[in-house]
Amino acid sequence: VQAGSEMAVLLDTGAQVVLRATSAGTLLTGDYTVAAGETTELLNVLSYANAPNGSVKDTAGNTMDEFALPAINIADARQIQIDTTAPTVLLFSSTAPDGSYGNGDTLIITATLSEVVVAGAAIDVTLNTGDVITLKAGTTSNVLRGTYVIGDGDAAANLGVSSYVPSASA
Repeated sequence: VQAGSEMAVLLDTGAQVVLRATSAGTLLTGDYTVAAGETTELLNVLSYANAPNGSVKDTAGNTMDEFALPAINIADARQIQIDTTAPTVLLFSSTAPDGSYGNGDTLIITATLSEVVVAGAAIDVTLNTGDVITLKAGTTSNVLRGTYVIGDGDAAANLGVSSYVPSASA
């Protein structure tokens, strides 16, 4: 293709990318910046055409006019996942059975998330006792775990979570 040739590529995230030939040859390249809300399991090209401000021309000056997708698409060569959706907490729970607990007792508190997070991801949870504990993913998982040691004077009719924030220690 001639240097300066351009094509517009529509990705399955909904983004459009303009590819350009910086020199004569067979390669057109472009940059794709992931935007909020774009998501796909495996990135692929849905369609392509000559760019609005240019076209793809061979070295003889012939303009490309065939736009059938090739047999090999991005996902056939690379495993690129686009995920711009942040995980959310679905529920908080404890592994402890119902009952009364006192000073020095240990309870495991868990948070189940809407999607898998990397090992080490963490949130700081404020319990309705006023205590703050960190729940952390020990492995790549959708569950965060932390230990609450009941302190002297801690009291709650039903232990619960008052609030949570991303942990600075993660």
